[in-house]
Amino acid sequence: MQMPVITMKTILTCPQQTDPCKMLDLDWIGRAISVAMAEAGFHRLAGILNVELGEKGIRAFGLQPGMVTTEALMATLGENSEMATAYGSAPPEVPAAVIRWLATKPDANEFLGKTVHAQNLARKKGLVPGWPPAETA
Repeated sequence: MQMPVITMKTILTCPQQTDPCKMLDLDWIGRAISVAMAEAGFHRLAGILNVELGEKGIRAFGLQPGMVTTEALMATLGENSEMATAYGSAPPEVPAAVIRWLATKPDANEFLGKTVHAQNLARKKGLVPGWPPAETA
């Protein structure tokens, strides 16, 4: 028996009168859709892995690190960028501390198969001493 092949296509239609498609950067839209679909798949993957492998002692979590203040981010946006301030950028130690906590603490079982928002969990559990700074807490 031949297995069906399922593909997903996005169809973009534009009214002929204004033709806004000419103004759109379709390459960017395609990349944005690809990234969004990949992220959605990874968020779902933790739940699937947890169900399939949990009985073997394997624990699976999804991690949403949020905006992380890396050298590349600072070089691109600047150290005190409005975007980093608005979206709550965190140092790399924050997602790292959350990963360590998820991997080692039995309390983490409440997050099995779910997506964990690293900055929220680190803040709630106080996983990184001195973060967030007092003025942004």
